[in-house]
Amino acid sequence: MMTKIIAWFAVLLILPPFPFLDKKEIDPIEHWAVLIGINSYKWGVLPYSIKEVEEFREVLLSNKLMWKDSHILLVKDARKEDVINAIDWLSKHADDNDVSIFYFVGHGCRNLTNEFISTIDGRISDIELDGYLDEVKGKMVVIIDACHSGGFIEDLKQKNRIVITACKKDERTYQIKDLENGLFGYFFIACLKYLTKSAEFTFYVANVMIRYYSSKLSRETNKSYYVHPQMYDGTKGLIYIIYHHPYFTHFKSVEALFQSKFTGEVIRCKGFAS
Repeated sequence: MMTKIIAWFAVLLILPPFPFLDKKEIDPIEHWAVLIGINSYKWGVLPYSIKEVEEFREVLLSNKLMWKDSHILLVKDARKEDVINAIDWLSKHADDNDVSIFYFVGHGCRNLTNEFISTIDGRISDIELDGYLDEVKGKMVVIIDACHSGGFIEDLKQKNRIVITACKKDERTYQIKDLENGLFGYFFIACLKYLTKSAEFTFYVANVMIRYYSSKLSRETNKSYYVHPQMYDGTKGLIYIIYHHPYFTHFKSVEALFQSKFTGEVIRCKGFAS
């Protein structure tokens, strides 16, 4: 028996490597992300946009085997050209086997025919954004935390793409002083950090929390802060954003759902039409 084992090992040493062991033949799944947060608008500051994408980046990098710092491009207070260049960077790196994330946090607006994400010096329509993202190969998760973001789904939806938005197309979303974050981003990132791993399940769990919190906020302030996050899924199976949870601290985000009284400030997105 031992002689046969030794003989097999000898054969394996003589033979060339198997194709699946040859690095030239392997095309591993790589993960890429463009994260854009804009605070400093002239017509209405959003104090927590950059903080939101920075926290999302931290969660990604906590999964060292899945995410590399060089695979994440974070852009603060972006101009229109910066957004276009960032997506171009994504298109030059991601291939058909990869998974990419485009995460935008900032102002959004709409007119009678289109929705827009606003940059420091301009805006990008839903149709324009779809054209830029079409250049990125592989599977993609598009996350837009902006007012009227639900309207982007109609133009962005396609095979191998997930689109997650902070609200419906006819709704505004908010940044909350008590949370020191965006209403959507706070719970979406917290779920990913402590509870979920895939884009789909992160949305499902965060959606319940966001709706509960917004409804509680509306009741306690006697104002309408209701938001309804949306998702389109054009992929097969689950798209994992992380593979494990390195955080073992108390899930404080749940406390925000049950705090006895809302005491902070709501930063409302100043929507406009043209």
